[in-house]
Amino acid sequence: MSYYEYKNYDDLLNDISSGSYIVNQPMNSNGKQISFLNKLLEFSNIDQDNLHKIIQDILNRIKHSILLEKKKDSVKNLLKHVEGEWDENKTIFSDNDFNCMNQKCKYKTQAQKYEDLSSQIEQKMSEKGVFSKFLKEEDMEDYSNLELFNLGDESLRSCENLLKEIDNDLIKINDEIQKIENIDLSFILDLSLKHIELYKCFDKENKDTINEKINNIFLNYALIISLLKKQYNHTRMILLEIKMKMSEKCNFMKDTIKQLRINKGNNQTFEFF
Repeated sequence: MSYYEYKNYDDLLNDISSGSYIVNQPMNSNGKQISFLNKLLEFSNIDQDNLHKIIQDILNRIKHSILLEKKKDSVKNLLKHVEGEWDENKTIFSDNDFNCMNQKCKYKTQAQKYEDLSSQIEQKMSEKGVFSKFLKEEDMEDYSNLELFNLGDESLRSCENLLKEIDNDLIKINDEIQKIENIDLSFILDLSLKHIELYKCFDKENKDTINEKINNIFLNYALIISLLKKQYNHTRMILLEIKMKMSEKCNFMKDTIKQLRINKGNNQTFEFF
């Protein structure tokens, strides 16, 4: 098996978009063999939370290369010929919105803050049971029903708002995944089998200068699309996990507020908002 010799980041991305390197090919980097994805994740500024941005950049570079090749008559003719073999119009591009994948870190941070606040309220509720044996309700200060209710009510609202934001992004992610589903990978993979000699058959006047690795460009395009879909699904799973945990915390807070609402303590009546 041949290995791609990694030189630098810019050359790597250029070699992918030009077909000089295929992303399923292992590479030599610093004296060791490593996969394309693992190489990306070696960079200190790239992780699972922003990997989709790099994939987006690579995808756009490949699309640009394909669009440049498609301007050539011989490429147009061959694509039309292959499309005719499938007997239907084929979609190879989609206009994806990647912003819905940018909120993972924010949601993780907000969920953790809410979990800490929920634990704080839960602890105060437990301590209140001890303090109530020695203090009157009006002397409870931060542990009074009113203070705990206000804290719980504010917490619940932030939780419900976060759940709405997550639901909105989940809808967007599902829409983006559907856009990718509409791309015909079978057609693109078929094009990845068409080598330069086939394109020359459609260039009778020998006037087009076609990228000799155009088949690799289409193969990289198919592979990167699959990676992008995987990133969308990965983000969806993360958001669903956060949503499940947040829903549990919201339900706990609702029960807490309900208990505080019916517990007037020492016959005091509070007006809750």
